[in-house]
Amino acid sequence: MSTSDLVAISGFIALFAMMAVRVPIGIAMGVVGVSGFAAIAGWGPALNLLAQSPIRTVTDFNLTLIPFFILMGVLAYALLLPLALTSNNAAIRRMRGANWQALHRLVYLVAGFAIVHFLWMRGTKNDVLEVWIYALILTALMAWRLWHWNRGSSGGSCSH
Repeated sequence: MSTSDLVAISGFIALFAMMAVRVPIGIAMGVVGVSGFAAIAGWGPALNLLAQSPIRTVTDFNLTLIPFFILMGVLAYALLLPLALTSNNAAIRRMRGANWQALHRLVYLVAGFAIVHFLWMRGTKNDVLEVWIYALILTALMAWRLWHWNRGSSGGSCSH
């Protein structure tokens, strides 16, 4: 068995031992990670990594953007799911018209989440022209709906 195998096995044992005495998982993983790196590379590089890594992680734009990009996509999907499940005549009858319409107004929120999701997806590549075109189209459609709503007409919506 190689040294790195022994370090890995002892790291798992130490991780589970710390979890058994209720040390928070993040702290236990950090201790095992730094200790394992120190066992392989030495304490100098391990302490240097420990000193620089938190600052680099906090100030790295990509690591802050990726979770929000995923969050917006998941929120859009999660909000679209009830809309898809209630987009049939039986659901409209069961929910009554006003409740169904209130639920389906979530599509406006989903559209905003989708634009933000798309912007953050393309933002790291500086390729946002297409996103701004979609955002402009969405803004024009929302302005048109708001204008028709203020005039008192239905704006062409279905009359369920």
